[in-house]
Amino acid sequence: LVSDCIVGSETWQALFFAEDVVDVSATPKPSPSPTPVPYRIEVDVTNQVTTIYGLDEMGNYTNLIKHMICSTGTEKDPTPPGTYTTNGATSRWCYFPKWGTHGQYWTRIDAYNAFHSVIYAEADPMSLKTGSYTGLGKRASHGCIRLMIEDAKWIYNNCGKGTEVY
Repeated sequence: LVSDCIVGSETWQALFFAEDVVDVSATPKPSPSPTPVPYRIEVDVTNQVTTIYGLDEMGNYTNLIKHMICSTGTEKDPTPPGTYTTNGATSRWCYFPKWGTHGQYWTRIDAYNAFHSVIYAEADPMSLKTGSYTGLGKRASHGCIRLMIEDAKWIYNNCGKGTEVY
């Protein structure tokens, strides 16, 4: 790859679609670290809320840690339902070449979707696309889960490889 500091299509393919990457339709077999994974994430596409649960004394994810307002996929590009397991892929800034936009604190959910901040025109905190911010609480993304910056950062910092996303 040519070093150009842009995660374009060729880089994206090299990072996430190499031969040693498991197909998105495969059954997840996470190797959580630490064991057990401290959090479980639930995304409510009806109410546009992401909820983090922590382990209780019995080892179940019943302790409410936090609620976050979010934007999930539109009816045209819905966020796919199901249970996923994060593979640990993250990026401080991500670039969406199809739309020419950027997001902060990207945490991969599956081959096509991730948690990330609201949208920016450039990889610069001063280039916020205000419609992305005012769209929180409504279906507005292309399938990803858009969050407030501090919430995307919390997931980025706390929900590593093996975190279950429902």
